[in-house]
Amino acid sequence: MHSNTDKTNLEDQCTATLSELPALIAAAWKNKFLLGGEPGVGKTSIVAELSRITGYPYAIIDVPNMGIGDAAIPIPDPETETLKYYPNARFGLQNGKPVIICLDEFTKGADAVKNMLHPMLEINNPRLGDLPLPLGSIVFMTGNEDTDGVGDGLEQHTRQRIGEIHLAKPNAKQWLVWASQNKVEPLLMAWVNRYPQCLASYLDGMINEFNFNPANPDDNVVSPRTLALCSKVIKQRDIYKGKGHR
Repeated sequence: MHSNTDKTNLEDQCTATLSELPALIAAAWKNKFLLGGEPGVGKTSIVAELSRITGYPYAIIDVPNMGIGDAAIPIPDPETETLKYYPNARFGLQNGKPVIICLDEFTKGADAVKNMLHPMLEINNPRLGDLPLPLGSIVFMTGNEDTDGVGDGLEQHTRQRIGEIHLAKPNAKQWLVWASQNKVEPLLMAWVNRYPQCLASYLDGMINEFNFNPANPDDNVVSPRTLALCSKVIKQRDIYKGKGHR
């Protein structure tokens, strides 16, 4: 993800596949990463695999829909006559045990909210407000590429604290391997096999009637996310028919 003034191109980023990312992030847990990629490639979905690898619970924080008060609020401490930050329970910090926190769509958040969450990106003393994150906790962010044209941005002082990883969109062959392992509807798999161009990426210079096009970011597209949703609908068709629905 790069701003208009950043001349670094995509090849200068670390590029990884969906299957590689959980192990990479778990191994370098002290580092903070920003996972970038076009819409629907599965950036947020790795949190469940990270949880399986580490055994930690996870929290997915929808940053664009947050206000400052949704992160933490100052509460008077009568004993010390000071204010202490009380974090929102959604972060899972109240148990004092390591947690995986996905700051989803961080690059679309309001500046004030980003500033509130920014201390979580520190390597040596990550914290929310004045509450340190439990040792071993993993924090990563997600966002779209700036070239996607869907309102993403990141300040340079943030970029200097993180590692940026481009999540490569799977091609049809790669997606079909995943689909066979995750019990995706066979009819849908056959369709993708018949029209493999449906999973082409505009970042490779491929734009067609199926895939995401920054020139028309509001159009619905074929992506790993929409295919997974479609599979669930198709799987229910017999239930719908049994209830008299068409």
